[in-house]
Amino acid sequence: MLYRIFFLVLIVFLFGNIYSTEKDSVLFSFNDHKVSLSEFNKVYQKSNLGRDDAYSIESLNEYLSLYINFKLKVQEALDTHFDTVPSVRSEINKYRAQLSKSHMQSNNIYDELMLEAYERKKVIRDVSHVLIKLSPTASSEDTSKAYAKAMDVYNKVKDGGKCFLCGKNKKNEKTRNIISKLAFELSDDPSAKKNKGYLGFVQVLNYVYNFENAVYSTPLNNVSLPFRTRFGYHIIMVHEEDKNPGSVQTAHLFLQTKAGSSNKKELIDKIYQSINSGDITFEDAVKKYSEDTQSKPNNGKLRWFSKGEMVAEYQDASFALKNKGEVSEPIQTRYGWHIIKLLDKKELGGFEKEKSEIKQKLLKSARRDLAQTRLINQIKKENNYKYYEINYLELEKKILEAGIKDSLNLSGPWMSLDISIGNWDKALFNLNDRAFSQKDFLTFLRKQRRYKKTTPVNELLKTFFAAFEEQSCLSYEESILEEKDPDFKALMKEYHDGILLFEIMDKKVWSKAVADSSGLSGFYNNNKTKYLWEERMHSKQYKCNKESLAQEIYDEIKNNPSIADSSVFKRFNNESQ
Repeated sequence: MLYRIFFLVLIVFLFGNIYSTEKDSVLFSFNDHKVSLSEFNKVYQKSNLGRDDAYSIESLNEYLSLYINFKLKVQEALDTHFDTVPSVRSEINKYRAQLSKSHMQSNNIYDELMLEAYERKKVIRDVSHVLIKLSPTASSEDTSKAYAKAMDVYNKVKDGGKCFLCGKNKKNEKTRNIISKLAFELSDDPSAKKNKGYLGFVQVLNYVYNFENAVYSTPLNNVSLPFRTRFGYHIIMVHEEDKNPGSVQTAHLFLQTKAGSSNKKELIDKIYQSINSGDITFEDAVKKYSEDTQSKPNNGKLRWFSKGEMVAEYQDASFALKNKGEVSEPIQTRYGWHIIKLLDKKELGGFEKEKSEIKQKLLKSARRDLAQTRLINQIKKENNYKYYEINYLELEKKILEAGIKDSLNLSGPWMSLDISIGNWDKALFNLNDRAFSQKDFLTFLRKQRRYKKTTPVNELLKTFFAAFEEQSCLSYEESILEEKDPDFKALMKEYHDGILLFEIMDKKVWSKAVADSSGLSGFYNNNKTKYLWEERMHSKQYKCNKESLAQEIYDEIKNNPSIADSSVFKRFNNESQ
């Protein structure tokens, strides 16, 4: 295999003019393959980042030699069809699936939602609400009734809060009392009978997206118009706003009681006095008395939390502690009595620091579905989506007719259609030149097993078609990632070439070498003198503050060469020495 190298172009590196020419220079070539200067520079930078000798002539020549050998070995693997080996294909496909999933989650849509969540995370809002329950699949009649009821609550709050002679604070207090009263009387939220609709400080990503939008868009001391979530219609009042105080990590000693009970009050006070006076450490008290079996083995330690993520009494007591190690007086929640120790606290970090945690929460929340919907719409827009309703209605009609003829088929009426007979190639929709046909949708339908048999077939088809569209759009987008994104293409090529290099080295060098014991023995005997260590020494160093102390240690070791380090440290090591 012949190749030629233009060493003169290496000079370009030294002057930083790699991209100054319109056409990328060819660094070396072999057979019909060309390797550009920019390709080499990219891998060189990645491997030599931070090295003191980066871009020296010696470093460039050394890495160029390695890269030439690498490219030749990969080409040899391709020429001998290592890339078609099933295990290799499987490994590459598995990596591509993982990388594409991660890549599509790094889409600007996810970035926008994460940035929005971060901006909201900077403040916390104190909220009350009234819920008028309504099923997501409610009829239009039930929806109208629920909305009318919600509007009635809204009007009562607004009218009841009117007070032309009242000051602002008095007016706000009056409105708050009215929404509390209405929440107690009318709210379908089961907790309203206890908390009168008061939710406390609301933290971002802890509620459904529509609810959170209302929380952060409703002006302070105002009431929102009714808005809908999957739970029903809500009316909220935002009482106040505060800067996010960050998060804390605490440990607690816990005694369980019934809500409102003074039982164990005497015991918790006694334990607190013992901790406070130093008769027992907090950790020992937890081991001896705590009834929280989950946190007890870990000295009572709990997870990090922010405001709005714990019961109010525990939360307020925790954030009131100022210094690490500070212990609270006993506080009571609906679960029992707690003595709290502050382990650590941290302020809200910058976006890059908080990004990972926000993304994890986002992907676990219903907001992931919102991001997915936006992503699907973006894919459709970028790839000239076109829907053929006439072909969909034709397929729907055939399925409905099949259901009437074969009403006993419990797997779905589509199972009665024979897609091997007739023309099922009519497109339901296109993405660029790729058509997704009636046959494709029927194949998808046959794999669906979980659905309500009582749901009308035309409604089922709409639901399944939406899922089919989503799956098809994501698959299509994934299939063209290399065309759209140079970084994704580069990562895939890097992994692809790395796998091929490993395979050819394993098959043609390492495995053969392991099996050839006589060859290994001969190689060792012929080369062992090349790899002998030069004369070496093993030493210990003792650092002393005084020369006289160093002399003492020297005399001790000289008289007793086998003395252990621990003995030397025990005798001579203290702060003054």
